[in-house]
Amino acid sequence: MGQYLGGQKGDIVRVSLIAPDGEAVAENAMVVERNMAQWFAFTGRKRQGDTWPEGVYRGEYMLIPKAGSAERPMLSIDREIMIE
Repeated sequence: MGQYLGGQKGDIVRVSLIAPDGEAVAENAMVVERNMAQWFAFTGRKRQGDTWPEGVYRGEYMLIPKAGSAERPMLSIDREIMIE
């Protein structure tokens, strides 16, 4: 989940969850439709089976200003969690 402050119309927000094997478990991207003081972004998927496979999972949050401009992130945050 990511908190997005001061969003501008046309910004792109991407949130991804990457499995230990490098495959995307879940992804969510949206173009902001209007100026927003605050917004929360998240992505997820229901677990398949009784437990998540062990390993390091990585969450990625990316903010790309103004859709249609060069897609260079203004903000990119990665976090990891180990499931044993």
